[in-house]
Amino acid sequence: MNPNSKTQDSWIQALIAIRNSYYRHKSHESGSQFQKYWMRTGFGGFENGKYIVECDEPEIRDWLENRGMKIAENVLIGVLGERVEVEFTVKESE
Repeated sequence: MNPNSKTQDSWIQALIAIRNSYYRHKSHESGSQFQKYWMRTGFGGFENGKYIVECDEPEIRDWLENRGMKIAENVLIGVLGERVEVEFTVKESE
């Protein structure tokens, strides 16, 4: 088994929880924000005690840092059972 599968799975679980909270608002804007920002993220690993979330571009990272940090940290407490510090980074091109 891949040693990162639990943490990769944790981000998928977090995205499901975030999506559910966005769609509870039942507004077009909430759904659009989820699609534009959250769906373009992925688990990047653990580095220096931080839970790394990768995204596609700097604009998305900036939005997530300013508007999504508390959401991500709170959802991950529920998913992981412990508090983690989240860092959003831009995925390096391959």
